[in-house]
Parts: sequence; structure tokens; C-alpha cells
Amino acid sequence: MSPSVGLLTIGDELLNGSLTDTNSSVIAQRLAEIGLTVQEIRTLPDAILAIADGIRQMTQAYDVVIMTGGLGSTIDDLTVAAVARAFDRQNRPNAAALQLIEEYGRKRGQPPHPRDLKSANFPDGATPLRNPCGTAPGLYFSTDTIELFALPGVPTEMLAILDESILPFLQQRFTLTRLEPERIVTLLGIAEPQVEKELEQLLLPPEVAIAFGVTFPFVQLKLRAQGAAAAERLEQACSVVAAHFKEQVVASDRQTIAEQTAARLTLAGKTLSLAESCTGGLISKLLTDAPGASDFFERGGVTYANSAKADWLSVSQKILDQDGAVSAACARAMAEGIRLAARTDIGLSVTGIAGPDGGSTEKPVGTVFIALADKNETVVTEHRFSGTRQQVRMRAACAALALIQRHLRD
Repeated sequence: MSPSVGLLTIGDELLNGSLTDTNSSVIAQRLAEIGLTVQEIRTLPDAILAIADGIRQMTQAYDVVIMTGGLGSTIDDLTVAAVARAFDRQNRPNAAALQLIEEYGRKRGQPPHPRDLKSANFPDGATPLRNPCGTAPGLYFSTDTIELFALPGVPTEMLAILDESILPFLQQRFTLTRLEPERIVTLLGIAEPQVEKELEQLLLPPEVAIAFGVTFPFVQLKLRAQGAAAAERLEQACSVVAAHFKEQVVASDRQTIAEQTAARLTLAGKTLSLAESCTGGLISKLLTDAPGASDFFERGGVTYANSAKADWLSVSQKILDQDGAVSAACARAMAEGIRLAARTDIGLSVTGIAGPDGGSTEKPVGTVFIALADKNETVVTEHRFSGTRQQVRMRAACAALALIQRHLRD
């Protein structure tokens, strides 16, 4: 029987909305990959009594409790002290934790700041966990009935300790049954009800179950199967789904749309340059978030003002005066201009009205033109995106990446 698992996140900023809790979803996903399911996620304020009470409640309810947040050297980092209070232990300097902090300082070429030494205080009986990406070590505490882990709230530090220390420990500590095989197909530009309607017409293996997930602006199809031939059935089902939704498929499994686009550009040996207006560099950011973008990405320019479009991209004044900066003609000239200037295989441009102001009857907020130019032709697409300014920008960026994928596929 698998152990029960609860997650605790700590921080006023999570409760007042100034930060979004992304750690919980990452931890839950990583745990699911080794066969563990999270039963509860709870968020607590930066208050030592509330944290200690939450720890007591969660450790009474679950076999494994993983906490994030509240580890560090500032006055609101109260997790270690709360663990000591919850289990009635003394909190005192820990030689192993101090050694980890000093080792991290040597790796960075500078000694730890005196206030960082607060992170070396641990409850009696607790074990520090090496933090390869930061000063504050993680914490492990166990009794006969519970396994408790505390991690920093910084996502990179949290994930590094989780992958290096906690997941291997849990796999060794418990007999885990991996969840049934799963494949994920990510779709863009089609609504969930329409996807469900079209799936009913497809001949999928009866042993394959489909679940839906919606992560803006995508619809994700999660295909699962059981049994000895599960992998074969899933492969067959994925092929059927991908063939039917050929125009909408932008990623598979854990890949993002940007990672899939990058992989296709690299495989094709094509170079890319970008001219972004309303997306403000978002496409460049998405493509360069993962390593390896230098293999295909030559340059990107945020040509926001008309003067930038004219000076950098050679968009004619006639186009800017007659058609406007938000037009098919301008998008075409931008894509062709950046491709020629950068001497890349592909030039891509985006220009539009992200809002909330600036729209008109002819060109309402959400109007976006995307153009892709290569040595043979230039393709321009027109869109009407809905949503907030941020949503319009993200929709436009994803539509641009999808256009690159279609170009390479075709």
C-alpha cells in the first residue's frame, strides 16, 4: 500500500495573491511519476503558531509531508523553528548543516554572510539536505509514523533538493507501484467541447482512457492504459489523435510548445529571427527558457514603435501611413525585414493590439497579425484573440510558435 502524502506551502505572499504557488503542482507531478498521489495541499501564513499547528495536523493525517517555503535567513523564515515547536524539540546549531552552507559558499567563491548562519539551526534529530542551488539546506525529520521534509520556497532550490534527495529516498523507503502509463497530447486553437465531440468519432483502442486538462491557452489530452500491451495501445491511440488533430497538435508528453518548436527547428537545421511588437519579446523568452536555443535562434527585436519598424526592419512609411502598424502588410514587411537583416532561414513577426486600449471598430483589441517569411514565400495569418492583455500576448506568442511548427511540418 502506498503511503499517503500531504503538501504544506508557507508564505503570506501565497495567501495575499502576490505570488502563485507553482511548487505544489511540480511536487505533485514528480511524486506521481514515481507512483505517489498527493491527498491534500494546504497553505499557511508566516506565523510560527499556525505553521506548527499545521505540521501537527498534517503529520497526524499523512505518512509523508513535504513543506515548501520559510527556509532561509530572513525574519519571516520560520519553518525550522515551527518544526521544532511541533515536535517539542530544541532548535540549535547543526554541524552538518553548517558544513553544507560553507561548502556552498566555497563553490561560489565567497564565504557565507553571517545572517546565513541562521539556516544552520536545526531541531534535534533533524537531518539537513544538501541544497545545490542555494544557501539554506533542506530538512528531513522522521518518527515511527511520519516522514517530514521541508524545502526552500525558491522553485529552483526546491526542485534540486526534491530530485536529488527526496524522490530517491521515497523510492527506497517504500514499495511503490508506478501509475499506469500515460501519454499527453497538447492542442492549441480548439475548444475542449469541440475536442470531446471529435474524439467520439475516432476509433481508439477500447482499453485507452482519455482525460482532459486545460492549461491556458491549451487543451491537454491525457491518454492512459493498463495491462501488458499498454504502451503499444497508447502509441496507437496517440497516432490516431495526432493524425486527426494535425493542425492543433503543438506538443506531446511533458514538452512545452516552445520546446517542441525548438526541437523541430534544430532537427530541420533552420535558423530563426524574430520581430516582435505586441508580444514584447515573449516569444524570444519562451524559446530561450530552455538551453540549446543558440543552435537555431539568431536574434530577436522588440520593434514596438513605428520608428523601430522603419529603422530596423525597413518597413516603408507608405505601409505605416496607409495600412498601419497593425496590418497584414506591416507584419509581412517586418518578417521579411528581420529575415534579410539577420540572414536567417526564417523570419517571424507579430504585430497587434493587446489592449486594454487602442482598438477600433475595424481593428478591435485582440487583433493580431503574424507573418512567417522564408526564401520562397511569406505567410500572414490574422487573429482575433480574447482575454486580458497578458492573455492576448500569450495567445499570440503560442500562435506564432504553432505557425513555425506548421511551416516546418509542411
